[in-house]
Amino acid sequence: MNVKKIGMLCIMMFCDQNTYCKDTHEHITKIVNDEAESRIVYHYQFLAWPDHGVPPNPGTVVNFLEEINQLESGMTEKRPLIVHCSAGIGRTGTFIAIDLILCLIRKYGLQCTIDIRRTVQMLRSQRSGMVQTEAQYKFVYMSVHYYIDTFAKLLHEHKRIEDSGHEYTNIRYSAEVASNQVIPISPSPFGSSIRPCNHPQCEACSSTPVVYPPQLIPPPRPKKGPRNPRPENS
Repeated sequence: MNVKKIGMLCIMMFCDQNTYCKDTHEHITKIVNDEAESRIVYHYQFLAWPDHGVPPNPGTVVNFLEEINQLESGMTEKRPLIVHCSAGIGRTGTFIAIDLILCLIRKYGLQCTIDIRRTVQMLRSQRSGMVQTEAQYKFVYMSVHYYIDTFAKLLHEHKRIEDSGHEYTNIRYSAEVASNQVIPISPSPFGSSIRPCNHPQCEACSSTPVVYPPQLIPPPRPKKGPRNPRPENS
């Protein structure tokens, strides 16, 4: 374990490595002050996003978002979630816009209205310049399309399994479904936080039944250091 003393703070590095996805780097540190108060900081860096540009594949960002949201939801202590890049508006704004819209889909279902333009305007009203370039604005649409298309295929596969009369407690993407993706990358385990739509203004959701799959269990991750090391004096 790497330990560094900076002023009144003692910083201990528990993990510093790439995750199972080569585009993501993981840092886990424990910071202790001179009064023995400590915090665990989880830092995930997405490596395949050039400044002022976009990643070559929207699926990698969608999968990265799902990974972060699953880790955050599993933490016992809720802490602020911070997103940043170099200037804090281009890649950051694009990332937050995608996350907001995917959260809306998970909460209210596929039939609810999605307004990407208004979402970006809302972000810009809070921080000028969010979603900096036209390419990044288009990338928001591409990522949302990828998520909806992937999720729709998952629902179709689940319905096909139900119609065949078989029941599974652990459903993963079949090779057939994975090969039919718009963009051929490893799919993310969507569905763990999906709930039926109950939005009072969403008429399409209230009138159209949506079949939600059981929770998906992702493939096992490579062994690594402790994900949630606990401070000795907590």
